Amino acid sequence: MKLSFTLSTESINNLIKSLQLIDDKIDKISELALKDLAERGITYIKDYLTMYDLGNSHIADTLQMVKTENGYQLIATGKQLDGGLCQAVLVEFGTGIKGSQTPHELAGTNGYVYDIKGHGEAGWWYPTDTNDKNPQKYVTTDGEIIAHTKGMPSRPFMYQTQAKLEVEMKEVLLKYLKAAI
Repeated sequence: MKLSFTLSTESINNLIKSLQLIDDKIDKISELALKDLAERGITYIKDYLTMYDLGNSHIADTLQMVKTENGYQLIATGKQLDGGLCQAVLVEFGTGIKGSQTPHELAGTNGYVYDIKGHGEAGWWYPTDTNDKNPQKYVTTDGEIIAHTKGMPSRPFMYQTQAKLEVEMKEVLLKYLKAAI
């Protein structure tokens, strides 16, 4: 008795077709998992902003989930400020002497600087409006509303969202893999 099999161009082509079907399924599973994670991310960002009493802020109003070539990008900006920064960065990392006392996890790795103008304990005044929750507000003789601050602590809503999504990533991917089998 003899056992044998034949390798042919046809058998290789059939294998390639099978592999392509698997590859297409993997692409679809990846897309579904990434979209699921991005949608969860937007929800988590909103939850963290609410936890930090920023649920109705300009930052919450600017949340976006943008489809990219490689997946999704979650974006929060808030108001655009002088110097090219956006409000979301200042909230995420904190500012001034208060921010330096409770620094963001990534502040040392990305060059972010607290109390950049050296105000220290003296703090500074900034222009604001009646919606500002800062209790240290003052109306100038010109009618302008200003408020005093020593900065604000880090409120890392994006960092916390990313960490939460990284924990859930495997579970989400497995959910879509099981559904495809």
